Amino acid sequence: MKKILLVKITSMGDLIQMLPALTDAQNAIPGIQFDWLCEDSFKDIPILHPSIRKIITLPYRRWKKNIRHAIRTGEIKQFLKTLRSEKYDMIIDAQSNFKSALFALLAKGHHVGLDKTSVREYGAQFFYRKTITIDRNQNHALRMRQLLAKFLNYPLPQTPFNYGIPSSYLEKIDMPLPSRFIFLTVIASMQYKLWPEEHWASIIEVLLQQGFDIVMPWWSSAEKERVTRLQNGHPKVHLLPPLSLKQKAYVLSQAQGSIS
Repeated sequence: MKKILLVKITSMGDLIQMLPALTDAQNAIPGIQFDWLCEDSFKDIPILHPSIRKIITLPYRRWKKNIRHAIRTGEIKQFLKTLRSEKYDMIIDAQSNFKSALFALLAKGHHVGLDKTSVREYGAQFFYRKTITIDRNQNHALRMRQLLAKFLNYPLPQTPFNYGIPSSYLEKIDMPLPSRFIFLTVIASMQYKLWPEEHWASIIEVLLQQGFDIVMPWWSSAEKERVTRLQNGHPKVHLLPPLSLKQKAYVLSQAQGSIS
């Protein structure tokens, strides 16, 4: 049995695209166990996969706002104690930047990661005892499947992506969902990432003409205003209430497709 520490700190999309690789590893190496080091705001993502034994949370963003408080309260000391509480057969930095490489180095075990042609930030490769090359110009989930297959020494499966999320992990919502709908994510974490609303309006019109309902999530008040404008009072365009990650995953599991 192998015990692996996976370092994938941010962001949400990258963490989700790590899941198919975990399914591959679980199928190839029975009994393999993963611990996962991630930013504490994303801790609900690793728990979705049954191969994860323990989640080690890193409140990095909060520390940046008040590092003195984190030191004074002993929060950093406790984090390091947890991170170094056991030795791993392998520590895989799947993020490959300076931050992830540094925190991976603090853990006990054999440190591995991407080489100078593959890392996100040049220089991170110097933190690893072993490196591999993976082409950056491809789908991220596929890259992560290649990463685990190479480090854990099993053939790369040619099967479709399997995120491995059991239906029991999903959390139903009280709101009734349409029988045939598309999940539209018209919001983004950064303003510059937003697609123009007129483009989204065109997409919505096409989907409605094809007989689909539309379901859209939101978080902040500004995002609610955006989705409300796009809803434009149409009875087949539905706004979700604020939901947990597990609830959003349930809604996605019921959708005929998603666009984001």
